[in-house]
Amino acid sequence: MYPRKTVFEWKHVEGANKYEIVVEYNDGKWHLQKSATTNVPSYTLDFVGKQPGRWRVRAFQRNWKTRSI
Repeated sequence: MYPRKTVFEWKHVEGANKYEIVVEYNDGKWHLQKSATTNVPSYTLDFVGKQPGRWRVRAFQRNWKTRSI
């Protein structure tokens, strides 16, 4: 059923203290559904509809340098 609960998980990045996750869905073009930060390597949200989606995560260190994962 929709929306569907979706759990995103990724590996911890050494030295990271914060992660930024961006989730998008496609109904013919890409739309932002959610942009959020978390201090653990996972995030849960209710994903809209049955359309395809994509997501990406960036890790942040205490000095605010980013590392793509």
